[in-house]
Amino acid sequence: MGIYIPTIFSKKMSLIVKSIVFDITDSCNMRCKHCYKKDTGEVLSSKDIEKFLSYIDNSNTIKNIVISGGEPLLHEDIRGILLMLNGKYNIRLNTNGILLDKYIDVLSHMTMLKIQISLDGYDDNTYYAVRNCNGFEKAIYNAILCRENGLNVCFRTTLTQTTIDNYIKFIEISKKTKIPLKIKPMVNIESIKAEELHIKKENLLSWYDEIEEQKYYEFVEGNLFNDNYECSLIHDKPIISTMYVTNNGNMFPCIALQNEFFKLGNIKNVDLEKMYKRMIELRNIIKRILNSSECEKCGYRKNIGNGKCIASCLYGSENCFNNMIKMEYYK
Repeated sequence: MGIYIPTIFSKKMSLIVKSIVFDITDSCNMRCKHCYKKDTGEVLSSKDIEKFLSYIDNSNTIKNIVISGGEPLLHEDIRGILLMLNGKYNIRLNTNGILLDKYIDVLSHMTMLKIQISLDGYDDNTYYAVRNCNGFEKAIYNAILCRENGLNVCFRTTLTQTTIDNYIKFIEISKKTKIPLKIKPMVNIESIKAEELHIKKENLLSWYDEIEEQKYYEFVEGNLFNDNYECSLIHDKPIISTMYVTNNGNMFPCIALQNEFFKLGNIKNVDLEKMYKRMIELRNIIKRILNSSECEKCGYRKNIGNGKCIASCLYGSENCFNNMIKMEYYK
């Protein structure tokens, strides 16, 4: 299930989409320090999502759908959205877990569903320090409730500078509850203002070394310094590994490229021809930036993946990233 390109395009021009993240709402019942979302009240409806998928999903390449937010369980039609997708895709529901007990009935009847619960603290104090909410015990309780009801549930931890020295405590929770865990470190992105939570690069490198030494690979979500990573957007035939759709319907070719410059359009008014042409333009722009003398002088992204991920520049300097984009505006 990929994007259907009208007959005015040749088959060589087709654009493949492998998975989509839908942020169906930006409303939330928490006020996390590291969150960049604003509660605008805008939402994606089940009809918005269904219409969009029926429009682009004709080549059997879209296998995975992520429903996220905000807190998606606050969406007034979350049941309708889940049931509309049920059985058609591998679905992952990203949630803080606090409301899961209210939806066990519908969740228990879902197939190909995975529930990912954000667990950013290993006790009441560290949880509150990040999420400004006393939800630690409820999140654990609901995770176990899901497991006991036969649901595929896991924890996802955003590791911070304040918890990195005790990361093993997250692993202990995982083992005790028999619920899988993935840890992803918080890196220094300038748009995230909670500076005390950002992990310093030297700490991060040391942590990765310890993970490798202890063979804790099963608990880690990727490695920013793994040179096996390669951006699929810069291929001759661009592949969108994970399209990102905001709660107001704006589409981006990568969850890390949430910049107006990289917008592909809006799912409520899709123009496939313009969308494809813009993706080709973006591919060429990304290639030019990656090969520019300015980027060659910096060298920061060479520490990330195989050096061909433009989004990784956000981990170094968002200002530099935006300056490079501005240069493209004025060409």
